[in-house]
Amino acid sequence: MTIRVAAPALLFSILAATAAQADCKSEVQSIMQGMESSPPYRVEIEMTSGDTTSKMQGEAILPGSVHMTSDQMEMVMTSNGVWMGKPGKMQKSPPEMAEQMKGMIKQGMNMGVSGIEATECLGVIEFEGGTYEQFKYKLNTTFMGIATKASVELYVNEDKRPVWMIIDGEAMGTKSLTKQHITYDDSVTITDPK
Repeated sequence: MTIRVAAPALLFSILAATAAQADCKSEVQSIMQGMESSPPYRVEIEMTSGDTTSKMQGEAILPGSVHMTSDQMEMVMTSNGVWMGKPGKMQKSPPEMAEQMKGMIKQGMNMGVSGIEATECLGVIEFEGGTYEQFKYKLNTTFMGIATKASVELYVNEDKRPVWMIIDGEAMGTKSLTKQHITYDDSVTITDPK
């Protein structure tokens, strides 16, 4: 094969690979952006940093209602405000806190989408007892002035919604491994604390 024939073949293969990567990136960005309008869901989060492992549970009806609980804290956000404190002992925050929280959630989601790089669309696999489409990508973003880098494994269901996420990340010089499991459930309700 002469160089004259090989060069166009090489060029076409590079262009095809670049187009496939672009399509994969768009697909991952679309999946993550779709979380803004997802059905109500529950999430279990386990984060390990150094020798410390912490767990959180939550429910979300985005964009405006979130309830997160851990052993150390509890937070509820509804259209009526934000409550924070120790589990069962929350206090209502000033009214502007709700708008700030909503803004932070929206900003975090947008940056989480725009910071997606080096995507890989890996097809359907078995994982944690289910069958999911697997993606991998790098996340490189700055949120609230904090530079964050991460390698992410994403597993989505047949509705193209995230079910599992494994995030190997670093922020402010601290490394962490976070595992999230999301369950979509239309019965989720989030109400003001009493």
